[in-house]
Amino acid sequence: MCYDDTPLSYRKKKKFTLPWWTVLLGWLLVVICIAGSCFFLLMYGIMFGNSKATKWVTSLVISFFSDVLFLEPMKIFLTAIVMSAVCKSGDLEEDDAEEDEEEPFLEQDEAWLYDEAPRHRTLEHCKVDDETLKELRKTRQNEMEMWDIIKEIISYSLFLWVFLVLSYSNRDPNAYYLQMHLHNSFIHEGNLDGTDFTKVTNADRLWFYLENGLMGDLRADEHYNGKEPYGLKGFLNDQANRIMGYATIRQIRIKKNTCR
Repeated sequence: MCYDDTPLSYRKKKKFTLPWWTVLLGWLLVVICIAGSCFFLLMYGIMFGNSKATKWVTSLVISFFSDVLFLEPMKIFLTAIVMSAVCKSGDLEEDDAEEDEEEPFLEQDEAWLYDEAPRHRTLEHCKVDDETLKELRKTRQNEMEMWDIIKEIISYSLFLWVFLVLSYSNRDPNAYYLQMHLHNSFIHEGNLDGTDFTKVTNADRLWFYLENGLMGDLRADEHYNGKEPYGLKGFLNDQANRIMGYATIRQIRIKKNTCR
């Protein structure tokens, strides 16, 4: 019989592994994600039309390759330069091999009768008193804390930069004007012909607003010269904005007496 004399602390723990079928599950999720993306791209392409879909796909391909080939490598390169400059250790630049190694000498042999006895190199250590040692230790501790603070400031600055880029880089300055235009197109605030949505207080006024105020703005109407709006299927009455899908009315239930 054989016994394992290896202490328990030195025995390797068995690694936790997932079952073999999780690989199939992962590939299935990848295929589902790719198929779903292709489906939505196809549906949006059909809705946009041939010319706009071609421009859209072209812009996606150009932006993808520009990010992969230019922007992302530049970000990685700049991040590596900054991190190497900040996290650089000064102790690695000093070569202390001469202090650690002893001087070479020849062994005693009859061929070297008049040789000097072998000498070992002894390093002289400077004695430091306790006060100086405390000051040096305190200085070193302050330096380490200072570098930790600098690294933390840089990391928070990078995080703030990424957060601001994601928050404001894709915002269009004309979004406010578009929102006001849509508000004026559908709400008709201030109109005296009964199509002002803010003045709707009962079911009769709501139906009047839907028939005379809202329905006329959901689809493109005739041009100013009376011609039909050919090629503007799916556009709003302003003939500039396109509605994605179909218009829906969402009813929000509120508590009684909260509008007074």
